[in-house]
Amino acid sequence: MKIDIKKGYSQARAAAYPSYAEQFDILFHQGYDAWKAVIQKVKDQHPKPQ
Repeated sequence: MKIDIKKGYSQARAAAYPSYAEQFDILFHQGYDAWKAVIQKVKDQHPKPQ
């Protein structure tokens, strides 16, 4: 997958996030803190360029 530097991070993030159904399942079964951890992991793997 070739990523454009200017907007590549957002495309990479979007592809890496769990589906909405998976996110809702995490929220329901594991809570808000677990959901935040999943989202933060994706953001850390695909940081926004400065």
